[in-house]
Amino acid sequence: MKIKRLKLRNIRSYQSQEIEFGDGITLLSGDIGTGKSTILLAIDFALFGLRKGEISGNILLRKGCDGGEVELNFEIEGQDVVIKRSLKKGSSAISQIAGYMIINGVKIDCTPQELKQKVLELLNYPQELITKNPSFIFRYTVYTPQEEMKQILVLDSESRLNTLRKVFDVDKYKRIVENSSILLGKLREDRREYQGQILYLDEKLKEKEVKQNRINELNTESEKFKGIVDIERLKLESKDNELKEIEDKIKLLNDKKLELNNLEINFRHNQDKIINFREKLEIINSEIESLNNLMQGWSHSDFSQDIKNKIEQIEFKERELRELMDELQQKRVNLMHSQEIKDKICELSNCPTCLQEVKQEYKNQINNREEQNISEIKSKIGEINQKIVLYENEIKIKKDNLEFLREKDKQNEIIKLKKQQYNEKIGSQNKLKIELDELIQKNNQLQGQINNLKIITGNNPLENQYQAQKQEYREIQESYNNKLLKLNSVEKEKILITESLNNLINEINRKINAKNKLEKINFFYNWLSNDFVNMNQSMEKNVMATLKVEFNQIFQKWFSLLIEDIQVNLDNEFTPLMEQNGYEISYEALSGGEKTALALAYRLALSQVLNNLMSKIKTNDLIILDEPTDGFSAEQLDKLKNVLENLEIKQIIIVSHENKIESFVDQVVKLNKQNYISSVLQ
Repeated sequence: MKIKRLKLRNIRSYQSQEIEFGDGITLLSGDIGTGKSTILLAIDFALFGLRKGEISGNILLRKGCDGGEVELNFEIEGQDVVIKRSLKKGSSAISQIAGYMIINGVKIDCTPQELKQKVLELLNYPQELITKNPSFIFRYTVYTPQEEMKQILVLDSESRLNTLRKVFDVDKYKRIVENSSILLGKLREDRREYQGQILYLDEKLKEKEVKQNRINELNTESEKFKGIVDIERLKLESKDNELKEIEDKIKLLNDKKLELNNLEINFRHNQDKIINFREKLEIINSEIESLNNLMQGWSHSDFSQDIKNKIEQIEFKERELRELMDELQQKRVNLMHSQEIKDKICELSNCPTCLQEVKQEYKNQINNREEQNISEIKSKIGEINQKIVLYENEIKIKKDNLEFLREKDKQNEIIKLKKQQYNEKIGSQNKLKIELDELIQKNNQLQGQINNLKIITGNNPLENQYQAQKQEYREIQESYNNKLLKLNSVEKEKILITESLNNLINEINRKINAKNKLEKINFFYNWLSNDFVNMNQSMEKNVMATLKVEFNQIFQKWFSLLIEDIQVNLDNEFTPLMEQNGYEISYEALSGGEKTALALAYRLALSQVLNNLMSKIKTNDLIILDEPTDGFSAEQLDKLKNVLENLEIKQIIIVSHENKIESFVDQVVKLNKQNYISSVLQ
């Protein structure tokens, strides 16, 4: 992997800056606080994103800005790769947003998590690191801040070993041992549980044998009672059949008694009807005699035509009378008219039409004429009045005759109705006589049937036989019930004991199953505690011992290049042991430059061992050294050049403010900071 270019926008003290990196050694030079470490943080962020507890958005984003971004361009195995990550300030936090990756000109938009996945694939880091901290290997193979490396040196031995176990991926053995301890604890709990479950197993087996023997006894007793019950049941069924035969006969007898009772009821009912019919017949005979007397000497006459003729005569006379009345009325009108003319002419002096004087002669002439008319009219009125009186008398006589005829016709209808009643009574009389004869005949037959049934139903011994058989049946049934009760008692006890035995067998099976599981757990527990844990601990010791030998050789090599008069060696806890002039010296007794040299040698050895251990990762040709010369003397700075030449790494990035280093690097990137803004000096 070779870093080619880094672009920053609103990252810490940088507003907008592009930095080029070449092959060989590149020095990031500048005073303290000019932004050298920011560049290293930006490279880390571009590759692996934000990480809780290590790199946060608050650390990276420039104050007062709503967003920022880092774009890293690097080359890996012939592929040109560009990664861009962006930050956005929200209401409560600064977070990553979607970015992209460009590989050989092909752009792929990615979420922050997808970018991390693709980076791990490109760097060929182990897949299990996806869910862990992916920057862990990068941190200890490529870039480790100098102060962090010094911190490892001053840790207690157990903490240092735990850190190195994680770096070398050997902590899995410790995790296995720890997990084995947890598992052993769980197995101990299971063992105690199963030990509790198998308590009283022997007693349960003896109890099972006792119950099984009792069930065998009950089976024998049950078979015995079943035979007795079967015999009693056959007796009971036989007696039941005998009872049913008698019950059938009694039922037939009762049917006869019921039939006799019904016949007697019908007989009494018919007797009542005969009496009733005879009473009705006497009444009808009396009524027939009365009607016969009423119709004596009566002959039928039809007055309807006479009545009709009489009505027509009356209507004719009444029409003539009305005509006379109309004529009389007209005559009276004429009489009044003539009288008016006579009266008016006598009083008239002049003619109302021509106004001429009316002469007396004319008046007399008119008066005589009207007098003659009046006399004739009065004579005619007298004649009409005489006719009216005559017609009224004649109409009255005819109406009286009509009323007489109607009365005769009414009497004739009454006699006719009586005749009809008489005929009906004769019919009813004949019908009653027939029905009475039939009832008398039917009752005679009923009397014969009643007498026969009385003979059949009287003094029958069936009831006594039935009661005797019933008593025998009850005795047999009581004996059967007793035997059946004993059988049921045996069966019930057998069911209860069988159920108890089944529960006991299930319990025993569970205990035997628990016993088998306990044996397996004991075997596994002994193997895990005695063999597996010891084996993993031995494997861890062997791996760490092997790594320690390689680490120690490389560590001694780099430290001897930097410090000649102090010899170093690593103990089994990877703690540096120092000796000078035959005397051991402590870390605290070292000078600042010596401590830096010790940390740098430790750092380079760790990086080289890790690269050898993980030979397939694609970051082994890049290393970043952060302030590796803090406290170095001029002589040590000269020796650093020798160390860098011996590293044989294609790209080395050094962060330092020592000007002397510029003399033996391939490229210098000088940084400056003014008004809180960092930039690269051209």
